[in-house]
Amino acid sequence: MRMSKEASESAADIFEGFVVENLDLQRGQKSFTPEVYADVLRAWCKHAPAGLEQLRALAGEISDAVKLREYVIAAHGFKGSCCGICADDIGKLAEALEHAGREGNLAFIEENNASLIEKASALHSALAEFFAARTADKGAKSKASSPDPALLAEVLTACKQFKSSVMEDALQKLESFEYESGGDLVSWLRDQIDNLEYDAIQERLGEMLGT
Repeated sequence: MRMSKEASESAADIFEGFVVENLDLQRGQKSFTPEVYADVLRAWCKHAPAGLEQLRALAGEISDAVKLREYVIAAHGFKGSCCGICADDIGKLAEALEHAGREGNLAFIEENNASLIEKASALHSALAEFFAARTADKGAKSKASSPDPALLAEVLTACKQFKSSVMEDALQKLESFEYESGGDLVSWLRDQIDNLEYDAIQERLGEMLGT
């Protein structure tokens, strides 16, 4: 599907004037489209705090062999999530901490874990503030009695066919309304899509729509 000139210009303006440390915005927008990259960053913002809290907690217990292995797994996962959003410097630090854990270099973890958390937390705060401002700029949502069944069916069909862009499109249309009832379903769908829980979506929407 080709984007109109107006839509293309709007997408290109998403990050205009936004500068943030430790994130390669230009490469991110080339790797994805600006709109998809924005969604990727929103998902990272949602899940990063839990990952950082896990790294913070485990770093204090790495003298225990089991906790050290858990730390290595957590650092590996956080490295992947940071590199996935083009926050490579933070990802490289997480990778160095992962390797230190594998080698039993506890001193390196003790000296550098706080730096990882500080840098990633600063990035998270900057992105959260950026997206909060964009949401405020959009103003109040239109009201609807309940989510449109046709859009829910689009989400279900796209989910079955693993067409993530179509699914995201339909969900964004659903999210553009404030509902008298059923708003919790739309929020639930966002959580499932962000976490790639497609089976749960198919089960719930299939029962609801009778398909």
